[in-house]
Amino acid sequence: MAPATAQADGNAEASPYRMARVDGTEYVFDVPMTADFAAMVTCAPEKYARFRDLCAESSEEIGGAAHTVIRSQVTWDKDLIDNGQVAFARGGMLRDMSWWMKLDQKDAG
Repeated sequence: MAPATAQADGNAEASPYRMARVDGTEYVFDVPMTADFAAMVTCAPEKYARFRDLCAESSEEIGGAAHTVIRSQVTWDKDLIDNGQVAFARGGMLRDMSWWMKLDQKDAG
């Protein structure tokens, strides 16, 4: 399981969303995300409304600027990820196969 954190970044050229990775004891927001994946992990569009309780939103200062940070857990399977499929997780578990989402695989930049 991997925690996914999406952050809007108005300075990004290709995708305005970045996933965080841990560098020592800090999060670094430098992993680009496709808009489709960002929509999933933020639970913003109506098609992800049933997962909104899995998305925790907070306002945080990062690099001297205020950002909205959204945390959710996703998981993947080594074969399904090649087809653009990832799933929501709750407490490290999948509820059922309906939690798997097929995402657009175009490059996030």
